[in-house]
Amino acid sequence: MDSLYRPTRILSIPGVKLVRPGRNVEGRRGVFTDECDLLVFVVFGRGSGVMRRLMVLASAVFVLSQFVIPVYAESPASTEKSAMEIIPYHYGRVVSQGLAVYQNPGDATPARLYTSEGTWVSIRDQKVVDGQVWYLIDRGGWVPASSVELGRVSEFHGMRVVPGMPVPFGFVVADLLNVRAAPGVSEDNPPIDQLDRYTVVPILGQEDAHDGKWYRIGQDRWVSARHVRRVAPVMRPKEIGPDERWIEVNLREQTLAAYEGSRMVYATLISSGLPRWQTIIGLFRIWVKIKAGKMSGGSLEEGDYYYLADVPWTMYFKGGYGLHAAYWHDDFGRPKSHGCVNLSPLDAYWLFNWATPDLQPGERALRASPDNPGTWVFIHAGTQPEVESMIQQSWEAFAANPTSTTLMRLVYPGGSAWATKALVK
Repeated sequence: MDSLYRPTRILSIPGVKLVRPGRNVEGRRGVFTDECDLLVFVVFGRGSGVMRRLMVLASAVFVLSQFVIPVYAESPASTEKSAMEIIPYHYGRVVSQGLAVYQNPGDATPARLYTSEGTWVSIRDQKVVDGQVWYLIDRGGWVPASSVELGRVSEFHGMRVVPGMPVPFGFVVADLLNVRAAPGVSEDNPPIDQLDRYTVVPILGQEDAHDGKWYRIGQDRWVSARHVRRVAPVMRPKEIGPDERWIEVNLREQTLAAYEGSRMVYATLISSGLPRWQTIIGLFRIWVKIKAGKMSGGSLEEGDYYYLADVPWTMYFKGGYGLHAAYWHDDFGRPKSHGCVNLSPLDAYWLFNWATPDLQPGERALRASPDNPGTWVFIHAGTQPEVESMIQQSWEAFAANPTSTTLMRLVYPGGSAWATKALVK
């Protein structure tokens, strides 16, 4: 029986800090401290004796609720350029009552009239005639510059995920988010700091207070979960191969993560469909990629008409549902769309170049094919099991039936490894 209870090695995993047990790892139970990023165990043995020893070990050494799976993350920019430098055109919102389009700049009579409601145009050129600025727009004519308000696209971008930052983490979506020394707003718990919008914070724990859930982001530093969008690695759907690329969209959290197999490589905020135009849920594949194209819909009668010129970096995954850049707002982390998944221009640019099908130089659009298939897109309502919860479920399954040898393989954002924790005498 001794061989069944022998200590086993704790395998090293890059980026994971371990406080090793005792001075004599072969003979001492030892203690793991809060400095651990990860505790995963393997039990060699069978029968009730193993179970009793395991329960003693578990109660003395670690608590499952304190598991933290490493998200390996830094936040380099998705590109060295700004959004204004990479967008294909400058864009403007029509502010005049009706959009009068002229054949030539300076003409007295318009060639065409369009509605101005919900209309954004792309600007291809500009000229000055008799002291007045005119824009050449996507609709093939000229408009006075006074009828268009130039837009400023969002410079927000997500992060590439690499070894360095524990998960889960979150993006702040409030303009200014108060940090407090304890959970809950009260007179004796005033703000001690403030965080800007789109700040990335680690989520080290959570606690319910009288005014909702709060996240611990540091020592004696708590923020309201209401204003943070949480990112955590989820289990890869079984239909997706272990080496395939896939995109996960969490509608509850309004986040997107890109994966290569089980490794998260990018994470960011999105804006999905408003309640009236909810984004569809399911597993899809990108069927066509378009570098820039018009989007329009709704109706004037219903008051929801929109016309969006030259929307860049669009990836349609189900009919007219797509992932694409949104140059007309900077409110990511909240539903805003008519059903598509809005991304910041920098995020859409990164994702467009990472996802398949692969366009060749000079191509402006491409349909997926068996030889050049589209990347998977997995959209869920926030109910997909997270990797951390799956580890806890594995523990619970073992506790319920400890009669067989259990070996646990950790699949984490930076890769995967066999990780073990010894049973000792």
